[in-house]
Amino acid sequence: MDLRTAFIVSALCCLACGSVVPRVETPEYLKLCTRYDPKIDECLKKRFQDLVPHLLTGEPETGLPSLRDVRLSDTDFRREIAADVEAGLSLGLSFLHDLEYVQVKSVKSDITDSKVKMNVDLVFPKLHLEGYFRTNLGLNKMTFINEGTFNLSLVDVATTLAVSAKTYEKNGLKYLQVQHVRTRPDIGGAQLSARNQGDGYSTVVKVGAAIINKYWDALYSEYVPYLEEKWDVTLTDVVNKVLSRVPYDHLFPRA
Repeated sequence: MDLRTAFIVSALCCLACGSVVPRVETPEYLKLCTRYDPKIDECLKKRFQDLVPHLLTGEPETGLPSLRDVRLSDTDFRREIAADVEAGLSLGLSFLHDLEYVQVKSVKSDITDSKVKMNVDLVFPKLHLEGYFRTNLGLNKMTFINEGTFNLSLVDVATTLAVSAKTYEKNGLKYLQVQHVRTRPDIGGAQLSARNQGDGYSTVVKVGAAIINKYWDALYSEYVPYLEEKWDVTLTDVVNKVLSRVPYDHLFPRA
């Protein structure tokens, strides 16, 4: 083999090696259910519940998030109460606890070779949210600011995750991409406590927490459409990070 031929062969070998797609090694626990199983809903209910122990620590290799101490994105609420009076509430450095106690109650699905639609009914016996708050009250061009910490305990939280997704091709394999994960939880009970960082507004903070506890249902109903939109974006992003690493035929084998 002359030098020119050796160079061409070497170049072709490099191109071939560079074009090889690494084989995706997917854990068996992410192999859900046979796509056309007549009892697929029962199968999915069990598989989703079996996934919970794997979610306690998470799996960085597959993008599977941990259910322990989930860091929530910062949230801002603002409302004009009257002319020249505006109130604002910001929640930051918030963590949600006790998600690992989730119970999968039922699954209803419509799964084909090209799409997935699924409703997953979940119950959380308890949830605990803690973090920092900042309130702003604007009154006649004057601004009153207060900061502190809060704790919110929720019980008997029931919700349905409504998932819609379609398949797409990548590197010769079929994957699933979620368009939406919609949810609107029903909350059986809530109890809020808050503490400000200084002493100046301690009484005001306690009164504010008491008002929220008393009128929780009305306040939640007013703001849940805004929260529902944020949850959709966040959950869709989280699920797609996992699905982008798991071929569709592994998630839902044809047979």
